[in-house]
Amino acid sequence: MPGSGHRSTTVRASARRAPPVGSPPSSRIVRHGAGAVSGLLVWWFVVENLVLAFAPAEVGRFLPFDAGYRMLDVGSDLDDAELLAAQLSHGQSALVFGAYAVVALAVGTVLLHRRDVG
Repeated sequence: MPGSGHRSTTVRASARRAPPVGSPPSSRIVRHGAGAVSGLLVWWFVVENLVLAFAPAEVGRFLPFDAGYRMLDVGSDLDDAELLAAQLSHGQSALVFGAYAVVALAVGTVLLHRRDVG
């Protein structure tokens, strides 16, 4: 019926649709700067320190911020002999850190085009 408002209700409902149930987790990545910075700080101060404390040294040397520290030759007084023996060279640490940067840039580019351009 004309004038019943049925069409405008349909348009408003489709504009605020949630992502489909089977959508990939990348569609839920934080879009705001404060959330991104908070997530980065939590990863840096909490997650990496827990992994370094409980995982073998062979795993910890491939974490992004630890690789950045080793690339710049910034160590810690708390490094034990096992961690020092397993550390990567400066060049290898730079490659690990650079790989994380390239992956983050690629994911951000894909999400930008998926959400905002397309």
